Amino acid sequence: MKKNYKFFIALGIIILLVLLLGIGLFLFTPYLHFKDDSRVLERGSVHLAGDFILETNGDVIPENTMLYTDEVGNYTFHYSLRKYFMKKDVEFNYEVVDTTAPKIEIKNRIIVKDPGKVFSEDDILNNVKIDEGNLEIDTDYDPDISGTYLVNIKATDAYNNSSNDFFEIIVNDIQAPIVFVEGHNAEVLKGSEFDIDDIISYGDNVDAKPELTITGEVDTSKLGSYPLHGKLADSANNVTEWDFVVEVVDEYSDYDYEEDVYDFNDFINDYQKPGRKLGMDISEWQYDVDFEKIKEAGCEFVIMRLGFSHDGKLTLDKKFKQNLENAKKVNMPIGVYIYFHDDTKEELLSTLNTAFEVLNGTSLQLPFFFDWEEFHDFQEHEISFKDLNQLYKVFKSEVEKAGYEAMLYGSKFYLNEVWTNTDEMEVWLAHYIDWSNYDKPYRFWQLSATGRIDGIEGNTDLDIMFTNP
Repeated sequence: MKKNYKFFIALGIIILLVLLLGIGLFLFTPYLHFKDDSRVLERGSVHLAGDFILETNGDVIPENTMLYTDEVGNYTFHYSLRKYFMKKDVEFNYEVVDTTAPKIEIKNRIIVKDPGKVFSEDDILNNVKIDEGNLEIDTDYDPDISGTYLVNIKATDAYNNSSNDFFEIIVNDIQAPIVFVEGHNAEVLKGSEFDIDDIISYGDNVDAKPELTITGEVDTSKLGSYPLHGKLADSANNVTEWDFVVEVVDEYSDYDYEEDVYDFNDFINDYQKPGRKLGMDISEWQYDVDFEKIKEAGCEFVIMRLGFSHDGKLTLDKKFKQNLENAKKVNMPIGVYIYFHDDTKEELLSTLNTAFEVLNGTSLQLPFFFDWEEFHDFQEHEISFKDLNQLYKVFKSEVEKAGYEAMLYGSKFYLNEVWTNTDEMEVWLAHYIDWSNYDKPYRFWQLSATGRIDGIEGNTDLDIMFTNP
């Protein structure tokens, strides 16, 4: 019995010592608990090591040290705990991320310039400040065309965080509307309805609808001459004024035009030189072209009408497919053009989609030309010169996407007065003169509409391609 008693006493002592040791370890061993919801830190943010401690029973060293957040990545911070004579090391794992978009500072929200006074790319960049990342500029700003232009700014950092902002460049409108057809000695039949838009045409660089005021009246019930005064004002109060006379007549005057035909042989003698090729542009109005004959006569290229457009619908030239096939048979270099009446981007894109379907990947050795000649009734399109220039930009972009070279067709007057940046553009010039004084670059020159060549019945347009501009 005594032996059992001693055993239980010893066992109790052992249990008590174990309990005392456990209590001691609990009381004297340091511990550290962290805030579990704060392990992801923003790059560049400021955090003390102690900010993430939820509770501890000892001394934390170093509690006031800054955590490293300068670079994105995963990091470990080591805490040293002390309580009385006990020490313990604890690891704190955290991630540094970057979700903050770059900051964009715009110095001037509105920049005002006169036409032709360029606000350069360097000027644009100097007007913007970002704290980090790469800067992208997107704008259709044209210093030669009046209007308000958005300059869109995008800043993107190394972690694909981006921010956007913008400012405006205003190009003052100091250009008065242009009258293309002034109506001088215009004739109106007696008893007919008089419509001023039938005898004049006009447009403006920015304003799609300049205000027209006509002083004077035309009485179509009486024969006679009626003096009128026209005044055009755009939205910037630039004004064009002119006087003209309208004749009320019993029948229209009969004008006889003498046609001075130009034989292709003479064309060769006058203009054939190194660095030039001589050719022509054709359409269904040249009927059935004999390509073997025109090639034998010296024609070195053709530009053929693909068709013409109205309201986004392409009407195919009746002879286009025939001309295309026959020109290929004799290895004649080919370019194409469309006579556009489209006045919106949507219409233009619709026309081009049909044109590309017709071409079906056909290889062209010469450009795809943009021919827009609707200046005799320009005001009825209700677009500005700026709008028209933008249409060409859309055309150029789409044609190049389709794998063709884009080029603008235009006469000297309209290239100077309506189209902008022509000194930087590829141009097919129309100017019926012995030698053009157009002072900007051009690669093609249409110089006659009364050419004659064996293989074509009637007249055709004659062209020069400059191979060494």
